[in-house]
Amino acid sequence: MRFNKLSASDIRLFLANSVAFEELVEEVNNGIKANPSSFFPDNCIRPFWCRYYEMPIHEHITRVAGTFCMQDELSGFGSTSEHIKATAELLGYIGNVEESCLAEMAREINDGVVDKNNAILALAHGTSLQRTFRCLLIYGCYLNELITLVSAGGKHADKALFCAVRIDPTVVGCSAVMGRISQAVMQSDEKFMKNLRNAMSGKLGKQDEMNAQKRRLVLQILHEEGALKLSDDDLYELFVTELGIYDTHMKDGLEKSDAARSLRQMAYRFIREKSST
Repeated sequence: MRFNKLSASDIRLFLANSVAFEELVEEVNNGIKANPSSFFPDNCIRPFWCRYYEMPIHEHITRVAGTFCMQDELSGFGSTSEHIKATAELLGYIGNVEESCLAEMAREINDGVVDKNNAILALAHGTSLQRTFRCLLIYGCYLNELITLVSAGGKHADKALFCAVRIDPTVVGCSAVMGRISQAVMQSDEKFMKNLRNAMSGKLGKQDEMNAQKRRLVLQILHEEGALKLSDDDLYELFVTELGIYDTHMKDGLEKSDAARSLRQMAYRFIREKSST
């Protein structure tokens, strides 16, 4: 079963790479928490990455690829619709980093073997990719797209801002977000400030369920491949048979036709959400 240039096995590989990448990020975070002085000595720079969210996603990925010496691998990647493919390659590369490399990096920073500032910047760039990728899992769009929506203003801007803050509170450093917060302060907009504080908690609720994340990711892949208009049978085969990320036993007695219809509705909702971003 193929979806334009992608097959179901391609999508499975991407999902596997995403899991490996998330595990690596968790490992990095745990290492930093356990020994923060190794990663952030007193005289090191203080990294920030919010400026990447103000770039188009293809430029963001290209910048991060340069950090991990993948310029050649992604040399043909530009302002095309193949963001998922490029991200998959980058995630696969980073996800294959051995666990010992992180500890070695910390030792080399302390011993002065490598420039600690360059190492910290590499971690910051990786974090920016992880956060925008996590946004794709949770909300079905890149974090960069949410910031673009905030910049454009309009009725969806505040919702996009709060969603972005939940994923990565450092987005407050983006000019559009800072401008909106400043406006709220000047207007004494308590409702906005309360929603902002709630968003800062980072709580996502039921949206943070793993299979739901994977389903949104697959829908984004199909969207970028121009293959969202699949038949009900094709949707069922992909999500249930091929990938196993839609549980037909969630409701007792759920028939194949009911599951396919639910998947169709899910695809329609995704299309509507994409049209608003």
